[in-house]
Amino acid sequence: MGLSAAAPAHVEDPRTRQLVDDLEPEFLKLVEWDWSLRVIFFPKDHPVLGMPDCRVNGCVRGARFGHTLCMGCEARWKESGQGFEDFIKAAKGRMLGTRQQPCRVPGCQRPWKSSRLVLCEAHNRQRVDTLKLSLEDFLRHPAVKPREMLGECEVPVCYRQRQYARARYCQAHALRWKAARRRGKTADEEAWRLGESAINADREVSLRGLPERVVAEILYGLQARTAAGSKTWD
Repeated sequence: MGLSAAAPAHVEDPRTRQLVDDLEPEFLKLVEWDWSLRVIFFPKDHPVLGMPDCRVNGCVRGARFGHTLCMGCEARWKESGQGFEDFIKAAKGRMLGTRQQPCRVPGCQRPWKSSRLVLCEAHNRQRVDTLKLSLEDFLRHPAVKPREMLGECEVPVCYRQRQYARARYCQAHALRWKAARRRGKTADEEAWRLGESAINADREVSLRGLPERVVAEILYGLQARTAAGSKTWD
């Protein structure tokens, strides 16, 4: 039994409809599939799809099957010339390619600025400029209230939240647009926005912007591979 009730309401192509109907609820739950979001999330712990955390202290990126380090840390280890145990003790995790995380203020719907500045822009300014408190004291202060989300990035394939009220894009795409203009690659913002790719993040694959048939085929193919025990990673 598929999850057709949660799938797009109007699917005219019979083959696409059949593929959607054949998707198992258990599989869709495993990859955290949401038809409105359209992003596959790989779990940490699963015999076929699992990508456990990298062994480097502080690194939260996933390691591929048969490896104990993420691709980035593995490359750094090979370049370092160190023994494996010495490397993982000395190396520090990098936060590149990680998912956007929510602000640390309970109930706040805005994204954090970074892994180092774990508050949204508004709360970070309130902590640093207004209250002048440590993070721990700030989170307990009665004047600190959660903020409503500002909306999704306007790049169609991106689901990340915007960080600023007047911004049109998430911070990563805002930087990409700025770089594209600086290099003189495009003056047509709409064309750039429609052609821009999603932000690469660990343990996830975005299917946003793809035709319904292609989305259904990818999901069904991954479901079949998983059922057959064929390992797949992001």
